[in-house]
Amino acid sequence: MYATALGVYEAFVNGVRAGTAELSPGSTSYTATLYAQASDVTAALADGENTLEVVLSDGWFRGLTGAHREPATWGTRTAARLELYLRYTDGSTQVVRSGPGWTSSTGPIRRADRMDGQTTDFTAAPSPATPVLVDAVTAPPIEWTPAPPVRRVAQLPARTVRTLDTGAYVVDFDRDEVISDGVPGRAFEPRHTTAARLYDVAGFTDKWLRSVRDDQLDDGRICNISPDAKRLKVNREPLSDLLTGSAGWGDAIVLVTWVMYETYGDRRVLTENWDAMVRWVEFALHSARSARHPSRVERSPEPEEHEAFLWDGSFHWGEWLEPRPRNADGTQAAPVWEDGAAWFGADKSEVATAYLYRSTRTLSAIADLLDRPEDATRYREVAERVRDAWRREFLDDAGRTTGHTQAGYVRALSFALIPDALWDRAAQHLVATLVFPGGHTVRTGPGHVTERRPVFVPHG
Repeated sequence: MYATALGVYEAFVNGVRAGTAELSPGSTSYTATLYAQASDVTAALADGENTLEVVLSDGWFRGLTGAHREPATWGTRTAARLELYLRYTDGSTQVVRSGPGWTSSTGPIRRADRMDGQTTDFTAAPSPATPVLVDAVTAPPIEWTPAPPVRRVAQLPARTVRTLDTGAYVVDFDRDEVISDGVPGRAFEPRHTTAARLYDVAGFTDKWLRSVRDDQLDDGRICNISPDAKRLKVNREPLSDLLTGSAGWGDAIVLVTWVMYETYGDRRVLTENWDAMVRWVEFALHSARSARHPSRVERSPEPEEHEAFLWDGSFHWGEWLEPRPRNADGTQAAPVWEDGAAWFGADKSEVATAYLYRSTRTLSAIADLLDRPEDATRYREVAERVRDAWRREFLDDAGRTTGHTQAGYVRALSFALIPDALWDRAAQHLVATLVFPGGHTVRTGPGHVTERRPVFVPHG
């Protein structure tokens, strides 16, 4: 049996589940990529009449998704496609396909969402069967997924079990709701709600990078989330459009691809993502050349030469892993919520330019591996210009960065932005920003700068 869906599906032969994969066909950018699954259903077949069924729910296609739990916008109508290949003992073959002869009705699963959970009502009667709609949706060509299947790996107990005065039981499965019909031994398994990530990172990441490429905007920007259920590529919603194209987030197309190659040694991932990586880096370089942060305009109406390589004139999320500053009463400040306008307009180019250097330098290394010498030379030279601009703008002769933050020093040291002559000094500045309750010995970098401190208060 071969099957796929716009939504999440399960296929059955004579009531027996086909295969063991869960949450199929998985999350993709459904307008560009759709995967199918295959399963051997021989053991479920019987002589005479056989029944094929598909249970279909919203899944990633039109269910809730993202940080704000908004409905995905890939489409308004779920759909499924199934083909059963029968090979008889006499050598003949028959193919049974989903199509006009099929009917549809509701079952005991009344609601199913990956985020909001599943409701199963065993007392509910199925709705009358009606003919299915045929060719009512548009789907891309179907391919085989490079990702490993999601499978059951654990069995979890109910959170609580209560006995009512009537003798009935109330069993709490957190977000999953079950209405019993009183039939002894009735089994319930929520299969259209708990998403899982297994350990085959190569296959999953291959699939995810395909979605990143599918969602990439025409100007080269990478969407903040992929698969992009908002479909910003065709639905240009102003706020989402404004918040798309941030350093660090979009750089994933380069950095994840590179880590995949480093980990698995497969040059194919470099080739598949080359065009997308180039388009992203060129967008970032263009943004650096064509726009300036207001603070630099105030500093000098005419830009200095190095500013063409500072990525400071577009929106960036900035550093998310920095300890937050403290208010006067000792509580942690929350700049995003307390003064959103100031946070939004803040100059985050120390972070952004660092990522621009890393991605451009990495792209040069990838070009070398793909035997593209002209590209390798060009991006290596551009990376050096970006690095020099970062050093001129954000690093002083004592190895202190402008931001003087923990993450800033870690990033600068990790990305090789600090000159060798200033490495130890920058490492000392990093040590001075750390928190060591009770006192700990810290060893850093070449030569091991060692310090012992009793108590530190984190810098903002």
